[in-house]
Amino acid sequence: IKHFSQLHPILTPLILTTFYTAIVAIPTPLAASVCIIAGFLFPLTAAIIYASIAETLGSLILLHAVGTTFGQRIQQSSSTRIQMVVKNMRTSATLYIITLRLLCVFPSAIINIAAGLVKIPTSRYAIITFFSSLPAAFVFSLFGRGVEKTLLSEKPIHAGDLFTPPIIIFLIVFISLTIAAHLYQRHRKK
Repeated sequence: IKHFSQLHPILTPLILTTFYTAIVAIPTPLAASVCIIAGFLFPLTAAIIYASIAETLGSLILLHAVGTTFGQRIQQSSSTRIQMVVKNMRTSATLYIITLRLLCVFPSAIINIAAGLVKIPTSRYAIITFFSSLPAAFVFSLFGRGVEKTLLSEKPIHAGDLFTPPIIIFLIVFISLTIAAHLYQRHRKK
C-alpha cells in the first residue's frame, strides 16, 4: 500500500478521503482505523488534513440525511443515547459537540444524527466538525506513523513504540482542556 501511495500521490489521497467519507456517512466504526492508515501512508500533516476533511464531509452527508425520511425514522426510533445528546445539544451545541468529539465519548454517528435532529446550520457544523476532529486525527495519524516506524525497524513491536510520549502528552492536554471547558460551562450556568 505504501508503495502504491508513493506511485500515485494524487489518486491515493482521493481514494482514502472518499473511503473515509463513506465510512463516516454510512456510519461504520472503522474511521479510526482509516485514520491510522492515513498516518501510515502520508506525512503527518497531510494525514491529519485528509482525515479531518473526510470526517467533515461524511458528517455533513449524515447530517443532511437526517433531514430526509431517513431522519424521521431515526427520530421515531432513536435510542436514549441519541435523545440525551439531542437534549444537551439544544442548550449549548457548539461547546457540547466540541467536547464530545474531543473526548470521543460517543461515536461520530450519534453526534451527527443528533446535530441533524437539532438542525444545526451546515456551515457552522462543518467548521465545528473540521476543527474538533483535528485532535483525534492527529493522535490516530501519529499512531499510524508509529506503526510505520515500528514496521520499518524490524524489531519486535511494543506498546511503547506506538504510544509515544507526544501522543500521551497530547491526549492529557486535550482531555484537560475539554474537562476545563465543561467545568466552565457548568460554572457559567450557575
